[in-house]
Amino acid sequence: MPGPDSPHVLLESGAEIIAAGRLWATRSSLQPYNQIVLYRLAADLSVLVHLAFITFVIFGALLVGKHPRLRYLHWASLFYGLLVEVFNWYCPLTLLEQYLRTRLGRGAYERSFVVHYLDQLIYWDVPQWVLITGAVVVAALNIAFYWRTARASNPAS
Repeated sequence: MPGPDSPHVLLESGAEIIAAGRLWATRSSLQPYNQIVLYRLAADLSVLVHLAFITFVIFGALLVGKHPRLRYLHWASLFYGLLVEVFNWYCPLTLLEQYLRTRLGRGAYERSFVVHYLDQLIYWDVPQWVLITGAVVVAALNIAFYWRTARASNPAS
């Protein structure tokens, strides 16, 4: 038969169940576990937001074709993404994810977000010049798309 401190005690009322749950939670490691879960969810969410941002930088011009109001947001994102790669800056989302992973007891990775995850996905080292070249190519393709779209919408010029 379980003791009074066990969560498996048969209880009569809802108030007893809530009180027993609180007692058990304070005597167990649920609080740290909940904290770990929250840090992990927040870190994973920061990765998803980061991937969404990178996807928007790369393919945003296609989205702008259907939603022209996003044009200036995409231009700013494209410019920022280019600066981050060319000057090897850390994105705030990278720093946030590393902070959250460190709080989980995992070490923060030392390279950029893109290099870290590309290494894990593709299993090969990506030198910085490849990232810079890729960023310039993506920016050039987006600018060419905008230029072509502008010329198509204004045939008189």
